[in-house]
Amino acid sequence: MALTHSAKTITLDNLSLLLDASNYNSIQTKSKNLLSLNEKDPTNYYLAANAGDIYYDSVKSAIYCEMRAYSNWGAYFQNKTEFNGTIDTSKQHTVSFEWYSESEFSSSLFTVEIVTYVGTNGLFGASLLNNSISLGEGWYKFSYTFTPPNTGVNAFLRIITGDRGTLKTKFWWRKLQLEKNSVATTWTDGSVPSKWLDLSGNNNHATNYGYQKYSYDGNVYYWDFAGVTSQYSSGNLAIGAYQGFTFASDPVPIYGNFTFSVWIKYPGVGYGQLGLFANAGDGAGYRFGPARGGAYYLLGGVNGEG
Repeated sequence: MALTHSAKTITLDNLSLLLDASNYNSIQTKSKNLLSLNEKDPTNYYLAANAGDIYYDSVKSAIYCEMRAYSNWGAYFQNKTEFNGTIDTSKQHTVSFEWYSESEFSSSLFTVEIVTYVGTNGLFGASLLNNSISLGEGWYKFSYTFTPPNTGVNAFLRIITGDRGTLKTKFWWRKLQLEKNSVATTWTDGSVPSKWLDLSGNNNHATNYGYQKYSYDGNVYYWDFAGVTSQYSSGNLAIGAYQGFTFASDPVPIYGNFTFSVWIKYPGVGYGQLGLFANAGDGAGYRFGPARGGAYYLLGGVNGEG
């Protein structure tokens, strides 16, 4: 959504909600943590070259990884590609996480690495034990600062070990963080969505729950919904919606009159109807959006759909 298009201006008087995608300052960026993975979801992690288990341990509030078989070079476990941004080779980065292990360990048993592609383009390799401090009760915190030697759009943080034969490797880790900083700072959840700020003065800011990209095409900033598949389902907010934003409060009443104005660019492909602006929680709700060859609306009561 933008305020101008082809020299035409949207009226700004007495607005209950004002969102401007073309205004970069209206976008609240994501967390300092470049790793955006959901830490409680074991599908966000991967075991390579071995038989083993990965699951979320609710008692330790950490992902549990167990390796039970190894290739001749060993094995590793890592996060998948849940990464915000591009590696900046001109700045220092610091990686940190907390870990716990029931396996015997030494300075050479585990090595921590970040690679920008699976098996290639390593950014660093460091001893797990030599770069960790004790947190008590068997927990440690690893941190390591480096300047990336090459760039990449992924960040696979992995812990690798050599061939341990028939020995099991039991490992818990949590609070994974990669930040553009010279020291490790307090962990923040990288999966926390960004916000689209309401510029009307009513502070009804929109929370992004689909992780769509905020992009620039050389002329204007915009939200890019291509390829986003996240589904939101929480309480009474937009259940079943796959991507978009939800608000702290309804910007307009379900019952009553209001005017909705927007300039959009829609390529005309994909689904036949898209909900761009909606409160369809019951039969008196509303939904507006683009459709192939025109606009789509759904209004409660006798108003119908078109």
